[in-house]
Amino acid sequence: MPDTVHIENTPEAVNLRILGGDSFQFARVYREGGALVDFSADEIEVVLTNNRGTDLLTLTVDDGVTVDDSGNVTIDITQAQTSTDLPGNTGIQWRARWIRDSDGRAKTLARGLVDFVNDIT
Repeated sequence: MPDTVHIENTPEAVNLRILGGDSFQFARVYREGGALVDFSADEIEVVLTNNRGTDLLTLTVDDGVTVDDSGNVTIDITQAQTSTDLPGNTGIQWRARWIRDSDGRAKTLARGLVDFVNDIT
């Protein structure tokens, strides 16, 4: 079961380790004010950038990000993406931003560094 995170003013700091050529998944359950967040009508955008600020990979709902009405957010990076989009880059950072449908409020849920390990082949 994914860790439960209470949404605060400061985003959760999470460093990721992604291996080239492997699929990668990251999941959390979010609560705000004690209640599970209903993300079902909202957008979650996940962006990975390199040390020059160039976007390497952008994931959105139904394209790498899965959400529901019970606080669940799951990020999936495919084997193809870890093989082609990330190798050769350094200083990779990531963030997951929630854009609420009802009022357009944008809130960064999590951010951190990515330790990308190239495939040995």
